[in-house]
Amino acid sequence: MKELLDWTLQTIRDRSEYGWLEERRFEWVPLVQNCLSTTMGGSAVIIITDKERTWFSNYLVKTLNKPSKNRPFLPFFSIKCLLPGLDGFSTNETFASYTDMLDISFKSYIFWYIGRGDDKMAAFAKEREDSFLWVFDEQMPNSFYLKSFDEALDSKLISMASVFDKTIDAVMFSKVKLG
Repeated sequence: MKELLDWTLQTIRDRSEYGWLEERRFEWVPLVQNCLSTTMGGSAVIIITDKERTWFSNYLVKTLNKPSKNRPFLPFFSIKCLLPGLDGFSTNETFASYTDMLDISFKSYIFWYIGRGDDKMAAFAKEREDSFLWVFDEQMPNSFYLKSFDEALDSKLISMASVFDKTIDAVMFSKVKLG
């Protein structure tokens, strides 16, 4: 069984479209390791995005649990499906009410946020210390930093999703160990 860092490096090198991620693998691996350890331990993952990345949330939910993958379904949910009106609210009390509802609904969960760091949905996701954050235009601890004005941003997001998906397979089929 390989170490996740070694396996990730090999996976990145196998596909040219992942090449940009090689130099950032030391940032990437601990975040993915934490997210998957939590998920494999029984936590749900609630995907939150800014408005511009709503398409990506839908893509993740459909891709990660595609029946043709021949693996058990994992608890990845879009916040837009769970709480359809959330992005229309702006008060902290409303966010706290939604968090209370999620606490009642899920035994354990984490947020996976993708989007601009100054978005109100980012503030919602940042409230949890264990969130899996892909933040644009704001560098912060325990997050993966991207630039919103990067012309290759969408293809980078899809590449990251693909590497993440391959990592799920590797963990589930005992090709790598998480820690």
